[in-house]
Amino acid sequence: MRYVALLRGINVGGNRKVPMTDLAETVRAMGYGQVRTHINSGNVLFSTDDDEPTVTDRLERVLKDRFGFPVGVVARDAAAMASIAARDPFPGHPEPHEHVYVTFLDQPACPSVVALAGPAVIVEGREVYALLDCGAMAKGGGPMAAIEKAAGRVTTRNMTTVRKLAEMTGE
Repeated sequence: MRYVALLRGINVGGNRKVPMTDLAETVRAMGYGQVRTHINSGNVLFSTDDDEPTVTDRLERVLKDRFGFPVGVVARDAAAMASIAARDPFPGHPEPHEHVYVTFLDQPACPSVVALAGPAVIVEGREVYALLDCGAMAKGGGPMAAIEKAAGRVTTRNMTTVRKLAEMTGE
């Protein structure tokens, strides 16, 4: 099966550095095939027969051993990424002043996350879609910061990155 693993909080402001070449080598050494990375924020695609929980657990363990600090990982298979990328949760939203972000949860949203839903935040299963102005993520993420506190293992990507990763799973 083809997966996308999304690493949380690496290579931000020069901290928690994980070079993408080292990440790819590490994932290959785990026995995963067809390994590719995308941009420096910790997106790695690969193929394996492991199920999603095994992928997540193995990656977190191996990455901590390899890089010396814990790295949260959320994974989705290619079909899930394609479905997420195909969503248009905010039809007709204005560009470039506002942007769509997807927060990936490791399990279905808990009630405290669901309670954050509103016109600019849509909660669906293990994803939270948010419509944020250009500076919101840089200023602490708006509702995304609250979601991250309530949900545990999560990571956020903009929809442009999500769509590119979904495209790459088919290449």
